[in-house]
Amino acid sequence: MAKLPDTIIPFRNKYTDKQAPKRKGDVVSNYDKATLGKSSRTSFVLKTEKLGLEFWINPSECSWRVPLRTTIEPIQGGAVHHEWYATGIGEQHKQKYDQPVLNFTFQAGHIAPRNWSTDESNTAISRTSSPELAAPGLANFYDFLALLNEPNLKTDGTPNYVEISYASLMMPSIQLKGFFTQEGVQWSDNADNPSSISSWGASFVVFESNPPLFERGQLRDKYATLFTDSPVSLFGQ
Repeated sequence: MAKLPDTIIPFRNKYTDKQAPKRKGDVVSNYDKATLGKSSRTSFVLKTEKLGLEFWINPSECSWRVPLRTTIEPIQGGAVHHEWYATGIGEQHKQKYDQPVLNFTFQAGHIAPRNWSTDESNTAISRTSSPELAAPGLANFYDFLALLNEPNLKTDGTPNYVEISYASLMMPSIQLKGFFTQEGVQWSDNADNPSSISSWGASFVVFESNPPLFERGQLRDKYATLFTDSPVSLFGQ
């Protein structure tokens, strides 16, 4: 069990404590400022070499599966357990993890046109009162479809990775590089709920993460930085 530091840094909750939590940089504004009455958050960001999008509403769920580079071979006398490490080619770290797979469930929120009403008697709202007609979540959906159509190679021949700035309480700040899987994207257009995009999902294979998933110290420091002025681990070494 990790040894706790002599001086324990207390967790602070902005809803129960008088003193607001101290955080650095853009984390302050993103986590402490509520947007349109919704809970405060740090936006998910996806980008390639030429395209990028910042999610209006973060994914509703992301399931992680991190396989190991191991296999079991049955033999007459029992079984043989094989395991091998990734060689660490290029920027990849030597590791026993195989490529993680993330299954995203995205959400767009209300996608009805902004500043539009079917009530003809409502003169305050007209169908032409705003040039920004598409709802932000629907615009995200269109941008996502365009991003999936980006080439996998840059003009110089290097991989045109999809880079994800992932943010949640579990993983406050982790950068992921990889590609969406060959299944592409799926969604439902539901007549019972036409103002939303149902079952919008896609799977993502991670080729590289920063910090690496097996570097516990870096993961803990990222978490600690969210609640303190300096990246001092709340968990010890």
